[in-house]
Amino acid sequence: MAGINYKFTVSSGSVVDLTSTSVNDIAAPTTTPRQGGFTLRNRINFTNIATANKRTFGPITSAAKATAGQNCNQLRVLQVPKRTWVKQVTVHAVESETVPGHLLAGAATATNTDSMLAAGIIGVNGAFYNDGSQTASSIKLCVAAPVGGRLAGTGAGAQFGGIHIQKADAGTLGIFTASQIEAVDSSMTAPWLGGIRPHITSTSVDYVGNGQYFPHGGFIYLALGPHSTALGAGASDSGVGAVGMYGTLTGTWDVMADAYYVPE
Repeated sequence: MAGINYKFTVSSGSVVDLTSTSVNDIAAPTTTPRQGGFTLRNRINFTNIATANKRTFGPITSAAKATAGQNCNQLRVLQVPKRTWVKQVTVHAVESETVPGHLLAGAATATNTDSMLAAGIIGVNGAFYNDGSQTASSIKLCVAAPVGGRLAGTGAGAQFGGIHIQKADAGTLGIFTASQIEAVDSSMTAPWLGGIRPHITSTSVDYVGNGQYFPHGGFIYLALGPHSTALGAGASDSGVGAVGMYGTLTGTWDVMADAYYVPE
């Protein structure tokens, strides 16, 4: 039986604005006052987000679409004002809430537990307005490899790093790689794992560099990737067997970015 080798691109996937209260009813304020540095922030409880608005990809509708070129969704988590330099993005667990995570779901997962998504990350990316109009048509996605002095590696389209996920093997089904983040509650054994600073090359090597400039503003978004990169698949996973599968974000995410304002 032929195997499938996933490759995700965000160009044609859905855009979900999790900074809008019409989609995420607990969306947090986007900025603090711009005096020196400031913080971009948002909180999302994916239990309360409509299913279609928390999918990273899918559901796969046919065997033909379960091959390289599968679209993934662009999940916007932070809104960036004009003339802002974003230095880094971090993700934090919330006290007594379900820890941030990712999962493969759908009926097809019962027959697809081999090594799909073996090289997968939840990339933290930039969507940039191309002019001062800030219209939807002026958005540009930077899907190239990391720029600005960061380490090279499996980070195409992940300007602010990525959260590594496990291959769909032995029931892990695309969850976060172990020992990256831990729930913040009375059962914590490693309090220093209450948050993630996304990485570029591996779970143990941090990215370098000083961030990215948004001259006309834009968004920080999450996307399954690296962009347009084959992520690996098991030989026993057929296109037919993948029909109905989708990825979904889980838990409560508190997302923050350190930024500063660039004067005119």
